[in-house]
Amino acid sequence: MTTRVRQAVAGWAAASSKFRTESTALISDKDELTKESTNVGGIDSLLDFLWEYLSGAARMPKSVLKGKRPGH
Repeated sequence: MTTRVRQAVAGWAAASSKFRTESTALISDKDELTKESTNVGGIDSLLDFLWEYLSGAARMPKSVLKGKRPGH
């Protein structure tokens, strides 16, 4: 793994650990908090976005990052 890829992965991991919407809630003792189901629809779009983000941050084609030939 190249230095650029390592830096991109580290940056993404740091950002995702700080901005989770399901990990922290500040409420008063008079409020009530309930967990609703999380919709996982569109996971393919999310994964494609992440590969695009990683590819751009590393300045490398997705095919190289994934270890595939271009167009496959």
